[in-house]
Amino acid sequence: MAAPAATQDGSLSTFALEHMKLVVHEHHPKHTVISSEVAHPVIRNGYTTYILTLDPPSTSFLTISTPDGPAVDAEPPSEVPGIPPHSFEVIAHLAERIRTHTSMPIPDLVLGDCDTHRYMLTAPQPIRKPVPLANAALDERQRAMVDLKLGQAFAQLHQNVQNDWFGLPAVADPAPAAALLPGFASSALAAVLTGAPSDTAYSWQETFTGLLEDILHHLPPAHVDAVPLEDIRAALCRAIGFYLFDDAEVPALVTLTGCQDMIYVQEDTTGEVEVPIVLPPALALCHAVFGDPLLEGMFMPPGPGEAFMEGYKGALIVFPRQKTKRLWYTLFFALLALTAKRRDKQDEEWALKMIRETAEALKTAPTY
Repeated sequence: MAAPAATQDGSLSTFALEHMKLVVHEHHPKHTVISSEVAHPVIRNGYTTYILTLDPPSTSFLTISTPDGPAVDAEPPSEVPGIPPHSFEVIAHLAERIRTHTSMPIPDLVLGDCDTHRYMLTAPQPIRKPVPLANAALDERQRAMVDLKLGQAFAQLHQNVQNDWFGLPAVADPAPAAALLPGFASSALAAVLTGAPSDTAYSWQETFTGLLEDILHHLPPAHVDAVPLEDIRAALCRAIGFYLFDDAEVPALVTLTGCQDMIYVQEDTTGEVEVPIVLPPALALCHAVFGDPLLEGMFMPPGPGEAFMEGYKGALIVFPRQKTKRLWYTLFFALLALTAKRRDKQDEEWALKMIRETAEALKTAPTY
């Protein structure tokens, strides 16, 4: 058996190459695993995602739960602040809704068990040596085409995958898996979105500020003094007083982490304009929430380019107060990264820098 593979947090996992080959062979017997590498999520989620190079040439994404990870039952919000990592079942259900109602390049997937781990395996994708879009060496035409397609896909996501209330996807009582996700390996795949958890879920302002306060209340003790809490809370009082967040009226599914670091493309040196694109579900949907589309990770500074917005066909920032709202969403993202489990020092340094810069900008940002 191969040596244990390193997980995203630097610990050792017993899910070795032999296990990966067994999993792929079970679901895709015509494909063989050649090699693997670990993907690095922008917000650590307690899972480990491997990028599998296959033969015939293609790529699959294999996500496994660590023995104490939240694959079956995500930890309750009281223990994991903000947006806890979703269970595999919730991610699978969201991915199915997205594939049904959008052109978002999220692959089919199956769930199962191997060794001591739960796993999520995507179908082989016609993409070789995938790299994050943020690091991809694409020419101008290729990048414009990728951005245009993504803009169209995210517009469809925000318009077509909506909910009756704001907040976290909820899990209902199990129903027959075949009724929702035929062909899946797990009997618990009846994760569905059901009744609103509270009256506050009908107001995005109350939902968002509740999530934000939850994170502020559960900051890592080592970093409490490094976070300008008084400045943040003073700015939050002003924002609430001017109903800054209440212009979001329809709860749209926001991937949050479906940003340029988590969208993979194939670098093509042949000059072809069409570039294969894939969003691995465990990386893009682990912290998804029904909320304001402006919260989307693709709108993180410096923001998307012209081709993306042409595909999106709708400006989300028209007035100065909406720029302020985007500052709050950047702060929220950084706080979520700071409080994530299994974060590393680089994560913390980036998050703290972003928190301090954003909190300073919010002191003078307009709320009207």
